[in-house]
Amino acid sequence: MNRTELTQLLAEAKEARRNFDYFRAVALYSAILDSTDPETTDTAVKVIRQNALREAGLVQRWLGNQDVTLACYEQLQQEADSGQEQVVALTMLGMQYGRMGEYEKALDLHQQARNLSDTLNFTKGRALTYQGVGAVLTFQGRYDEALSRFQKARSLFDQIGDIEELFSTWNWLGIVQARQGKLDKAIASFENALYFARQIGVVQSAIALGNLGEAYQQLFDMEQALTYHEEALALLKKAELPPQEIDVRRNMGIELCYLGQAEKGIAYLEDALFTSRMYSEQDLELQTLYSLALVELDMGQTDKAYKHALALQETARTNQMRGYQAQALHVVGLCHKAAGERVEAEQVWQQALFLAHETGQQSLLWRLHAALAAISDNPALAVTHNQIAAEVIEQIVYPIEDESLRQTFLNAPPVTAVLQQTK
Repeated sequence: MNRTELTQLLAEAKEARRNFDYFRAVALYSAILDSTDPETTDTAVKVIRQNALREAGLVQRWLGNQDVTLACYEQLQQEADSGQEQVVALTMLGMQYGRMGEYEKALDLHQQARNLSDTLNFTKGRALTYQGVGAVLTFQGRYDEALSRFQKARSLFDQIGDIEELFSTWNWLGIVQARQGKLDKAIASFENALYFARQIGVVQSAIALGNLGEAYQQLFDMEQALTYHEEALALLKKAELPPQEIDVRRNMGIELCYLGQAEKGIAYLEDALFTSRMYSEQDLELQTLYSLALVELDMGQTDKAYKHALALQETARTNQMRGYQAQALHVVGLCHKAAGERVEAEQVWQQALFLAHETGQQSLLWRLHAALAAISDNPALAVTHNQIAAEVIEQIVYPIEDESLRQTFLNAPPVTAVLQQTK
């Protein structure tokens, strides 16, 4: 094919993507790659190949084909000529390995990219490495370290006006802030992410809406959360991207159960677990295991909850994901409590407290202290645990300026139960 024909194919692939015809887009990208030489010296053809590899990798990731995505980015890195092309390819590879749970390899690739970026004085490259390392640290539950990396990345992307990466970095910032219990900051970050996402595309908008909804969910504003998640799901259905629906369905499951639609909610959660495993989305699988176990406990299905808690615990321990280890111990303790095993519950919750403190998970901290207060046979110790839980709740709610949202959180039954004990 000549340059004109290749350019036309690339344009058709982009159009297919915009029309949510992802399989046609993949076929067109493949046609470009099959009809061109990886070692071509024609600069125009090389640029077309690089665009095809990048975009094909993105589409394959959206479709849940993680290994194919990895192969695209590996080929991109092999064909990169300039130092800047090498940096971008290395960071894309690093992000993909991070998504697949291979954290050491991901960090090594980001370090290679950082070293080369410094040599080249390549601002975007440095920003991409900050973001990539921040993502790995987030997966590992090292939230303070991750937050610092994302803040540096955002500042650099802002300097160069990169809208797509600003969306990504604001989104990551919100994820970390939400996991730390800084929900007012998380909402602001997700709103910034949504602002940029609406300028980019449907998938990015759905991601931002989904995360924004989850922040409201953590404040027990389930109606508002469900509204955001329903909008996100509608966008993803329009785009026909089932793998991207996983986290939205998980969140809708939680919200529907809370709002009294348990059967429908459980179905959403089970679907999210099945799909996360089918597409090897480890981080989403672990989030879903935790959410599903909590809902099952509320429904009195202790055996199912314990099975999911142990699966969460084993994966988190194997991959040294301390944030998820804390969550696993939380739900394991709840299972012990449900079985009347008070001593065992207390033991695992004490371990969970250490990890929750270490990873800065405020929303988990107050729940653990409240749980320990509820089973303590020492009245003075119970009072202390309740006081600490109330203090953490205050730290979460104090910065929230929206009075209606503050009251929704403070009036939620789990929160009210703690605050009443401190009066």
